Amino acid sequence: TNTLKKPGGEGGVLTYSDNVFKLLRDAGVGCGTIRDEDVESGGLAGRKLVIFGYSPDMSDAEVTAAEQFVAAGGKLIVFYSATTRMLNLLGIKYGNTIVSEEGTQLYGLRFDAPGVDGMPAAVAQRSWRTVVPVPVDPQAKVIGWWRGADKQDIAPGMTMGPHGVYMGHVLLTDDAVGKRQLLLALVGHYLPEVWDQVCATAVRGPARIGLFDGRDALLAGLRAKLATLPNRAAVEARVTAEAELRDRAAAQAKAHEGPAALSTAGQADQALREAYLLSLPSRPAEFRAVWNHSGTGAWPGDWERSMRNLHDNGLNAILPNVAWGGYVLYDSEYLPHGAVVAQLGDQLAAAVAAGRQHGVEVHPWKVNWNLGNCPADFKAKMAADGRLQMDFNGNPEDWLEPSDPRNVELEANVMVEMARKYDVDGIHFDYIRYPGSDSGFSPQARERFERETGIHCDNWPADTRRPEIRPKWDQWRCDNISRLVQRVAEEVRRLKPHVKISAAVFSNYPNCKQDVGQDWIHWVQQGWVDFVCPMDYTGSDAGFGGMVARQMSFLNGRAPVYPGIGAFVLGNGDSSDRVAGQIDITRRLGADGFTIFNYETGLAEQTLPGLRLGPLASDATVDHNGPRYTFDVGETKLDTAFGRWLVPGAKVTVKVQRGQDPPGRAFGEIAAQVVLEDADGRQVRQLGAAPAEGKSVTVDASAPAGLYRVTVRGMAEAGGRKVPFAARSIPLVFGTPGMQF
Repeated sequence: TNTLKKPGGEGGVLTYSDNVFKLLRDAGVGCGTIRDEDVESGGLAGRKLVIFGYSPDMSDAEVTAAEQFVAAGGKLIVFYSATTRMLNLLGIKYGNTIVSEEGTQLYGLRFDAPGVDGMPAAVAQRSWRTVVPVPVDPQAKVIGWWRGADKQDIAPGMTMGPHGVYMGHVLLTDDAVGKRQLLLALVGHYLPEVWDQVCATAVRGPARIGLFDGRDALLAGLRAKLATLPNRAAVEARVTAEAELRDRAAAQAKAHEGPAALSTAGQADQALREAYLLSLPSRPAEFRAVWNHSGTGAWPGDWERSMRNLHDNGLNAILPNVAWGGYVLYDSEYLPHGAVVAQLGDQLAAAVAAGRQHGVEVHPWKVNWNLGNCPADFKAKMAADGRLQMDFNGNPEDWLEPSDPRNVELEANVMVEMARKYDVDGIHFDYIRYPGSDSGFSPQARERFERETGIHCDNWPADTRRPEIRPKWDQWRCDNISRLVQRVAEEVRRLKPHVKISAAVFSNYPNCKQDVGQDWIHWVQQGWVDFVCPMDYTGSDAGFGGMVARQMSFLNGRAPVYPGIGAFVLGNGDSSDRVAGQIDITRRLGADGFTIFNYETGLAEQTLPGLRLGPLASDATVDHNGPRYTFDVGETKLDTAFGRWLVPGAKVTVKVQRGQDPPGRAFGEIAAQVVLEDADGRQVRQLGAAPAEGKSVTVDASAPAGLYRVTVRGMAEAGGRKVPFAARSIPLVFGTPGMQF
């Protein structure tokens, strides 16, 4: 198979072609990619099947080559964009175009394809638009229909004709399991010999399950801790079932029963994932949140269903994106409504009401400064008023200039408004930064920089890169961003002291200070934010652990860190074990919770139920509702990035101090103890009474091998109600560097 790609990646050509290529490669199909010029020069000769992942600007020479390829018996699979001549080859024409605003209409495809072995019944895909294919050749048939949130058919989405298949949009990577099965069924239909390749890969099992490299490593890991598992019988049952299914799949593959072998191997993979998930413990207290990029929940128009799904799967918070740079999804005095409000109503009001019903905290998320998705007239007005940023070369950017007091006023008004008008649990910053190091160089920014710092730049903006000026320029940019964080925190706390302030932040601190003007550790030190969610999106578990460890070290127990887990880079539809693995890493490194990106139907229906099997099996309370404490654990050795290594059983003295409550955040009666907790949040022993405001106590801690944290845990009176809370030290690791725990 060959996926055609254009050089340069214009219009997403490379992205969408690579989606197809990677899904096939991961399934074990031998395939490659060729470019336009290769097609024009005869590159299709000798091929049997060609996949056009996305080719919006095919030349006449390319189309002629495709026609010659089909005339020689070749078959085509074409996604989305096609010329009239290409459509003729497929026996179809274009019908109407469906535009799915904010992803509220197109939810996936249902299939009915007699004679195509191994086709899935349906796949999920939240497309934003599609072209409806209309068969004109009597042999061309509709084999797939777009479906809405109610699982009802909307319009034809895929056809199969005498020379190949057409789908009305590009292939996205949500529901990776379903998409892989779809591609294998189509490719296997035209190239039956592919099934033997695929089965050889499938029978071996997944290359990665959770934190383990392959099936054998996982089974060895499960055997090592089986005796300690409270649900040992359930794990053993999955392991036994997996072995039986794996043997059956191997026998089917040997008999060249490709689709059957693939299906059985998939069942074996699922049993293996479930064994891993069941082996992971749950935690009694933990912030378990999801970011929701659409701001409309997983099922737009049905916040009750979304909140019920979160609660039923053990989550306790959501951060919905209801405020962008130039529009909002609620009733605002400062910004216009987004189009979805006319369709679905006030999304923040609906989210808060449903969240209260199901016990899920709501922390509305605001995109700061970035006008990339805002209405054109709003952007034009900001440009005319001189309120936009310019890059180093003087080009305008679709971002508000953070040094402009008018922009600070607008951003603050919108964020404070959400807390003032709605019963929210928190307010969440995003894009709380500059676009990059080459941004923020407008004439207005120059005037403010020179006036506020007393530095005159003869050669603007090049002088800002001079060694004696660069540190002051970087700090000035950080101050511009921090000014908004401080103002929002102070104003929100005056209105509603219990509302938490948080931010999605860059993972690469301290480099992000110079890169994008984001000094989020300073915000924590000043008490302006109550917790941070570093965007630690990576498919590398070792890389993820390294980022979390550094962030824990930087925070030093001053505020909770809830690392951001990118489900979208971990496999989407089949990512429950991979997400669970990274959740386990956050716990092993002593973090207080996690935040998953992104809450949509695939995550809601496929990933979260898997997490409920083990790591989220029991519900958890949220601990960040109390006063601040600091913990002095003494010198940190250089052999660890996140805690302090100690000899098992050795004694360490920890100074615990309660600082002054932040402005507007005074607490009433506090009843709390200092305790020692293990990595799963279980209390090991009490260490003493917690100190009063402005006071400190010292406690002695010792433990056997493992990771532990000194924790202040208790009840605090806030806003007339008593709430549980906890504050924790950096990890104390009793053991030797490199140990597993």
